[in-house]
Amino acid sequence: MIENQTYLDKKERQLMNLQKSLNELQESFAIKKREMNMFPDVIRKQHISRLKLYNELRDTGLRLAQLVADEKQCKMKEVFDEMGYEMADK
Repeated sequence: MIENQTYLDKKERQLMNLQKSLNELQESFAIKKREMNMFPDVIRKQHISRLKLYNELRDTGLRLAQLVADEKQCKMKEVFDEMGYEMADK
């Protein structure tokens, strides 16, 4: 009788642990599901912010190249050719 009770207690503890794990996994799944629904918006916002940063850096580089060209009294294309860069975006 005591063996059966011990066995049942052990099984009840296992069941409680499994139910706790199930609840944690369900909560984790719900969070991931919400994140997945927001994911396209996050990607779009990151892409836009990276494009803005790229454009700012490109404009700064072009201004610097223009300053060098003005100082050398030549065209920007000649400055780019000298550095080994093409003026066209790829």
